[in-house]
Amino acid sequence: MNNSLLYFTILNEESKSLGFLKKVRSQCKAFEKLGHSVFLGILRNTEYVIYRVVNLGFERETSFHFGSIMESIKSKASIIKRIKNQLVLSKIMRFTQEWCRKKEIGAVYIRRFALSHLVIRFLRTLSHQSKIIWEYPTYPWISEYRHSHSLFRSIVERSLASLLERHIDLIVGVSGISGFEREGLFLTTNGVGVDELPMRKRTYLHRTVELLGLGKITSYHGYDRIIKGIADYNGEYKVVFNIAGDGNEIVNLRKLVHSLNVDESVKFHGVVDGKKLDDLFDKSHIGIGSLALHKIGGQYPSPLKHREFCARGLPFVHATDDPDFAGLEPFVKKVEFGEDPIDIQKLVTMAIEIYNGPEDGRRVLRDHAARTLDWVVKMKPISDFILSTPHGTVKSIRD
Repeated sequence: MNNSLLYFTILNEESKSLGFLKKVRSQCKAFEKLGHSVFLGILRNTEYVIYRVVNLGFERETSFHFGSIMESIKSKASIIKRIKNQLVLSKIMRFTQEWCRKKEIGAVYIRRFALSHLVIRFLRTLSHQSKIIWEYPTYPWISEYRHSHSLFRSIVERSLASLLERHIDLIVGVSGISGFEREGLFLTTNGVGVDELPMRKRTYLHRTVELLGLGKITSYHGYDRIIKGIADYNGEYKVVFNIAGDGNEIVNLRKLVHSLNVDESVKFHGVVDGKKLDDLFDKSHIGIGSLALHKIGGQYPSPLKHREFCARGLPFVHATDDPDFAGLEPFVKKVEFGEDPIDIQKLVTMAIEIYNGPEDGRRVLRDHAARTLDWVVKMKPISDFILSTPHGTVKSIRD
């Protein structure tokens, strides 16, 4: 049995998208725990690096220098920029094909990236020698894609996606449900590397309630609802909203904070990791999950931040139908859906009830994460498919 697996992504290791990078590395470690010989292929500035995963660590196996940085493409990017990126991508894919052939890689797990006829040819060639698993980090993917791309690009992507299935063995869609939707399509919710995150220290509540927002901040996180709620709040407790992360929405949030004169109550920390992030969790009382997924359809309520809050033992609120947190009240609560400001007094009351009670939720949430949210649990059905399904079985059924 060939248990070798390459996880292929064009995320950049030097990116500030720490949540996405954590997810990729945690998935690789989960595959290793499940018995695979795992490699990770990932961008690192002007080179494409393939790491071997050894005892949950990453050791450089080989690399390919392509000479220029592959830039992030926005919807209004110039034709020249797009062509340059396609040339770089072409070199990376040829390098990967040849490396997989020499190493006789049994399966390639690919985190979705923009499709083109070049990518389809890459998948067709690769599929002759390896099983191909294609992950959509958001599924259904089209609503979020339309939110950040032109109508023309969305139409092109959708047409190419119909060709995609001819060359892959399994689609993995990160969604709001779990299980095989149909032959060749497995839906799952996001997970978390529980062992990689420390459980936060016990937090005491005095006269200040600390809220924590986390991630690559976009409009559909809905953090404007918290800021507007703070502006309306007139309670006895002081409330501070700490935002850890960056993103295009930060500029708008800063303007909103200034216009509402709540600068003392909202703190922007930028991208933080390691001990600085641990310290933010240690002093926080309530995590703020996704509050406005309805802006992009809201069909896939599985935010990574919810899982990190849970794994670290931080009670949190959200406005989604995330299925992985049923029955965890009072430590996980769903707030009202929509555009209205969040009632901050309700968050204060939630904090008082938890932190003046016998159980602050740390152990309950941590145990729940280890039992149901760890990436080993989430990736096992995919691992079983890779190890047990003969190469080309599902593709032959489609044909």
